[in-house]
Amino acid sequence: MTNLFKQAALSKDYVEIIYFSEKQEITQRIIKVISLSNTEILAYCCQRKCIRKFKIKNVLSALPLSRLGNLKVN
Repeated sequence: MTNLFKQAALSKDYVEIIYFSEKQEITQRIIKVISLSNTEILAYCCQRKCIRKFKIKNVLSALPLSRLGNLKVN
């Protein structure tokens, strides 16, 4: 999965993630990866409309947006 985030950061593509939040909630987000460390993803979150940090260990699934069809990103 880390390779997907590295590729998304290089290509500036969006990624859809299913994420287990600190509040113990499962959320679906569309993000644009800015940078990646061993434990975190720094990304623009389209839902929150701001830059957020996501823990890699809390990402349950990830899919490049291009595979999702013609979705509009706000």
